[in-house]
Amino acid sequence: MDEATVLRAPVSVTARRVRDEVVLLDMASESYFGLNPVAACVFEALRRGGTVADAARAVEDAFDAAPDVILSDVTQLVGDLVGRGLLEIV
Repeated sequence: MDEATVLRAPVSVTARRVRDEVVLLDMASESYFGLNPVAACVFEALRRGGTVADAARAVEDAFDAAPDVILSDVTQLVGDLVGRGLLEIV
C-alpha cells in the first residue's frame, strides 16, 4: 500500500458520527469500533474511495503535526482498518 492506494468501506460497514468521533458497525462480524477525531478524519476521507494521500491531506488540514509524521500514522491506521475489514483496497 502506498500514497496512491484507493480505499473504501465495504458495504457491510456502517459509519455514524457521534460528536467528534465516528462509530463503525461491521455487520459481517457483528462488531463495532469507535474512532477518535483523527482516525475519524482519516476514515471519512477514505470511505468514499479516497487515497491514502487524500486522507493525509485531510488530517494536515484539520490537525497540527508534521506532514511526514501524519503520512506515517495514516498509513499505519489504514493498514489496521484494512486488517479489521473496515476498509478495503479498490
